[in-house]
Amino acid sequence: MKRKSPKAPDSAPRAPQQSARGLPPLVSPSPITARDRPLTLRFATRRSIALPQGCSAEAICIRINTVFSNSAKIGGSHPYLKEARLHADIGCIVMTLSEHSAQQVKGLLEKIHPILKRNFSLPDFSFARETQRVKILVVGVPLAGTGSGSVWRLEDWTNDKVYDGLRTALERSNPGVITVGRPNIIGSIHAMRASGATACAVKFVVEKGPAVTNGD
Repeated sequence: MKRKSPKAPDSAPRAPQQSARGLPPLVSPSPITARDRPLTLRFATRRSIALPQGCSAEAICIRINTVFSNSAKIGGSHPYLKEARLHADIGCIVMTLSEHSAQQVKGLLEKIHPILKRNFSLPDFSFARETQRVKILVVGVPLAGTGSGSVWRLEDWTNDKVYDGLRTALERSNPGVITVGRPNIIGSIHAMRASGATACAVKFVVEKGPAVTNGD
């Protein structure tokens, strides 16, 4: 009876089997929340704005979605804007992504910027992500258009121009502060006129950031 010769060992050493025990747990990506989806197109003028003829927030939304659909997928799907709203009084268009976050499409926005300017002849603008907002109160705001004195008219406080001026004055005197809503006068402007008031308090809504540390 022939004996079987012992099998020669493999020349290449085998990699040791790694046990699952002791391996770090898999980390799931952070879920995208409703706060992550808004995307703002902010015009540099920072005041009431009218879009060029033939342009609308919806048209801009459609053009951006076209670029998204012709670009590489992100996380298995193409980004998509489900809505866009013009806030003419504060010079911006607020858009909302369907599934992706504004951070995920940051690279695509650099490509989209010159396309929108060329297609719609838009004034200078930039894209911004949604940030936390706070309210600040400014007291002692002169009611007179000259900045001093007791002579002022009700008509001066019933048009957009004065509120644009308030926002511009706040941002210029406080670098880094970005207003995101129309200012509100505290109290009745008619009561102030009747009482002979010369100053008022104004509430602003601003983005929370390094320039704004406190708010209600």
